[in-house]
Amino acid sequence: MYCTKCGADMGDNPVCLQCGQPAETDVSVYHVPEETSAEEVTEESVHRHAVRLTLAGAMSAPLLIAAGILVIVTAVLNIVLSGRDGLAAASLSTIITILIGAGLLSTALTARSRMDDYTGQGSGLLRVMLMIEYVLGWVAFGFMCLALILLLAFRSVFAAVFDWIVTNGGMNGMPGFTLTAYGGVTPTLMLVAYWSVIAVLAVSAIFLFLYTLFYLRGRVVMGRDIMTSLQEGHFYVSHVRAVRGWSLALAIVSLLGGITLTAAGSLSFDQGLPPAYGITNLTAAAAHFLIYLWIGRHFIPKN
Repeated sequence: MYCTKCGADMGDNPVCLQCGQPAETDVSVYHVPEETSAEEVTEESVHRHAVRLTLAGAMSAPLLIAAGILVIVTAVLNIVLSGRDGLAAASLSTIITILIGAGLLSTALTARSRMDDYTGQGSGLLRVMLMIEYVLGWVAFGFMCLALILLLAFRSVFAAVFDWIVTNGGMNGMPGFTLTAYGGVTPTLMLVAYWSVIAVLAVSAIFLFLYTLFYLRGRVVMGRDIMTSLQEGHFYVSHVRAVRGWSLALAIVSLLGGITLTAAGSLSFDQGLPPAYGITNLTAAAAHFLIYLWIGRHFIPKN
């Protein structure tokens, strides 16, 4: 090997003994050096990789895939049944539900295919839909509060509307009912109806407030914490117990509703209430219960 500066014979020396020029290896100018930015294998990097594998396993679990399929099936059944009755087949909540199911499937399938280097790919749709549903929850709660305020402030308007509904929509057409014999809504009936509506709205508003604050918000926070854990290499996902508890409660409510509707539909099928209405509630109950099991298996510490 000869020195590229003075031309002296360097032999196998790493530098030229004549001028001190470092030896140059015989490497082609087209050679691409190996990647030098690879993460050094340390205890921290091993821990980060273990966290990524754990979360990837959770996000690609069969329970989550099955829940996503059931969510889509529930929404599609609602569309089909409402279409049979001539109602609006696709509402905003139904569309969001379908997109949430698609987001669950996209997240799970992406995590399964990119297990070793999963960093949250495929979860964008799911996180956006969960955020939209969370915002809509507060919007619905605001409308309920506004309705309560208007009812309390304009009681006379409610009396007039209630009288019109009873006259033209509720009792008109019933056997033995005539407008001449009908003397109008009595004060007692109006008072009972008024405070009944107030009570129903108040209870619904309280339920929606708790549902949005703990369940819908909890799902958003869970998604955020999972992404943070993937990026920073630590396993910390909050609000899991609240979301798990609400999932079980919703599963029980949907199960009871499904059984009731299925039984009622079987008894009064000839009156236009098919048992299929209960199946939508049963599929929703199954989806909520799968989410309950999924959170308990992957995010609740085992003692």
